[in-house]
Amino acid sequence: MTEILDRLSISSRLQHIFKDNVQPTDRPIILLVNGDEITRNVVRNYGVDVSMWESGIKNLLGHAKVKVSEFPLSLNVTSIAQS
Repeated sequence: MTEILDRLSISSRLQHIFKDNVQPTDRPIILLVNGDEITRNVVRNYGVDVSMWESGIKNLLGHAKVKVSEFPLSLNVTSIAQS
């Protein structure tokens, strides 16, 4: 089912979805996109605060080392001991 929304409705829904993600949290929202800069600009234009958003997965993994094997779809994640 396709739902067509006006700009105000889209803005309201996006703000509701991201309302709890304006401060660092141990339960982040993970948003996979192609083109993070464009996505940030669009969502920001709908009134969502994206100042705390981060790109990449490094911080999400707790400073883990991500090693991509020879096969592009396989990831091996290993923790790095902090000194």
